[in-house]
Amino acid sequence: MRELEAVRKALDLGLEVRSFSIGEITVEFRDAGSWAVLDGRHCLNRDGGWEREPLPSSRTDEFMSRCRFSLDEAVELAAAAHKASTR
Repeated sequence: MRELEAVRKALDLGLEVRSFSIGEITVEFRDAGSWAVLDGRHCLNRDGGWEREPLPSSRTDEFMSRCRFSLDEAVELAAAAHKASTR
């Protein structure tokens, strides 16, 4: 996948990648190697649904396990969400 290759290349060069977009879908680094897939103020969850992202102090462990992904997962899900939104 082109997007993932570009991000990996940037990371390999020592560049800091905090966010990038695939169409209107944004992938953002959160912490400890976790990434969020966003459409505006909504996060994609593991069930494929969108939910409003709470303020950091209100994010529960359950929310984090539903809505945080590895880089590979986040890019794959963002690409799929972008493709679905352009149909």
